[in-house]
Amino acid sequence: MPEITITEKDYCDKAYACWLGKCIGGTLGRPLEGKRGPHRLTFYRPVPHRAAENDDVDIQLVWLHALRERGVDLTSRDLASEWLEHVIYWFDEYRFATSNLRKGLRPPISGWFNNWFKDAMRSSIRAEIWAMISPGSPETAVAYAYQDSIVDHCDEGVHGEVFLAAIGSAAFVMSDTKKLLKIGLSAIPEDCRVSLAVRDVIAWHRKKVSGDEARRMLLEKHGSHNFSDAPQNIGIITLAWLYGEKDFEKGILAAVNCGLDTGCTAGSLGSILGIIHGRDGIPPKWKAPIKGKIAPGRGIVGFEPPRDIEVLTEQTLEIARAVIEKRGTGVSIPSTKPKGRRRALPATYGDGLSPTTVPDEEKFAVEHHLGAATLKIRFHDCPSISYDKPLEIEFIVANSSEKGIEGHIDLMVPWGWQVEPESGFDFSIRKRGKPSSTTLALRVDEADVRLLPTNPLSARVTIKAQHPVNVDFNLLGERRWLIAGPYGKKGGRAFNRAYLPEKALAEEKPRGKVDFKKASFPEFLMDVNPFFGQKKEGVIYAFSWFYSSRKRDLRLFASCNDGIKVWLNDRLILAKHNHLPIRPPRYRADIQVQRGWNRLLLKIARCGNPVDLHLYFGDRKNHVYNDLIDTYFPPEVLSFTG
Repeated sequence: MPEITITEKDYCDKAYACWLGKCIGGTLGRPLEGKRGPHRLTFYRPVPHRAAENDDVDIQLVWLHALRERGVDLTSRDLASEWLEHVIYWFDEYRFATSNLRKGLRPPISGWFNNWFKDAMRSSIRAEIWAMISPGSPETAVAYAYQDSIVDHCDEGVHGEVFLAAIGSAAFVMSDTKKLLKIGLSAIPEDCRVSLAVRDVIAWHRKKVSGDEARRMLLEKHGSHNFSDAPQNIGIITLAWLYGEKDFEKGILAAVNCGLDTGCTAGSLGSILGIIHGRDGIPPKWKAPIKGKIAPGRGIVGFEPPRDIEVLTEQTLEIARAVIEKRGTGVSIPSTKPKGRRRALPATYGDGLSPTTVPDEEKFAVEHHLGAATLKIRFHDCPSISYDKPLEIEFIVANSSEKGIEGHIDLMVPWGWQVEPESGFDFSIRKRGKPSSTTLALRVDEADVRLLPTNPLSARVTIKAQHPVNVDFNLLGERRWLIAGPYGKKGGRAFNRAYLPEKALAEEKPRGKVDFKKASFPEFLMDVNPFFGQKKEGVIYAFSWFYSSRKRDLRLFASCNDGIKVWLNDRLILAKHNHLPIRPPRYRADIQVQRGWNRLLLKIARCGNPVDLHLYFGDRKNHVYNDLIDTYFPPEVLSFTG
């Protein structure tokens, strides 16, 4: 017998208002997105003639499409497949997660690896769909939100979405702000940055600190130079909710006027208040410009999304009923109002949600289900390999059957790679026995092997009485560089002076003595600080060669918190020097690469503080470009570097 009843009329009223509130808040906040504030808006500026295009809504339309096409038992792998098929957005975490997925990395690795924005807001802003298909069941909403967020986020990015999904789900059956915040907080670790920011805002509100002072304190204690950082923006949502006194208009205006990721904060709060108050809680003047319509953006492709909020609400109701039936959430949505007194919420409702996060050891692991067994492949550091050190991979076999299992695993690798132990390993696990695990070490010799940007491997799993199964996965080759230096005594002066590697740009081999150090970097964020040695100031040079299969137009993206110059094939294409924190990408240079080998030279200054450097190639549409080979040196380079 269901414990919670939400009539169809009430559900549709709240779900419609959720979508509408999302569109209103996103449209209000979009013109000021990324600006620190504070602002003094009192209404839309400018007044729109329709809802703004908004990725906050768009990707939720993709997820709704996935639920309708694939069913309600979606996993992160299903969502990753839908992402590759339907999402072409190019900014921030979207571009880096998409690059990871295209290279064959799966969630949760796709969410954290090489992703500078893993703690940002763009998974949190997708929480509404999971709340709406799991009304009154925060546990279910949280489970969906987790599977969603690990596609392109980790850590605080996950915590933000889980927090908002739990609140949105519970808001279908309760309206008390303190209780809803308590439910949201129970779903995330107490010591995570999202939780700490929210708890501080609650405490300041309780102590009757003014709204302006609470904003100042929030940004001082929990702020980030990345405007889309999840903890500071979830803190702003909480602040606007509390200081807006539960009122829709006051709330979304307070969110936008706090500044930073304004479209996200106002949209997320607008959706929560929409669920709580329904359509009648949204003033007509805010509804009128939206006209009850969604405006899907250009970042989603391959299907026809609904454009009318009424139609969207009907589709959401359809999925919500399917989730209730399949998941057994203890909620019902009858078409007519039940007779008799309305059943009160269970006394324990919302208590004891287990904090949801990605444990450190699981960030590096991908699980594969193989009938009677489950194979987990766990990387001890990164899903990448270099010439400089061996890579260790742990293989963990668990028994998911009611009988004991035994078998063998061989690791098949590209030619020339060395595996220890070479013979693979055996496993034998009793019913409900402990998983069996073995660590294999992989090595590659630079003289014998040419690492590629993406290197396919396969674990051949042979279980007794079953056909052998190949589990395919990829290891990424790390980018190969030659480092020279350091030179100079003062970073600023050295940046403007030409040293030997720079003087020899037009020569095939530098004259004089240049000592090179080989280096490999697994990510776009390059830690070059060790190459400065004991010097706090100076410059270093970094040479890289990359191969292109044809002549093509590309774009170089770079971010540096100090001085950087970049030459491509001996032509200076970028020269910048400032000491601002990085938020990739800060600098762009349109380039043309030639067919065959191209040479890239960086000059990096350090004026005292550690250098943050982020560098990668993209296409002219700002997507990461993965089709260059920069993982080994041309033969002539390798010959003179040894």
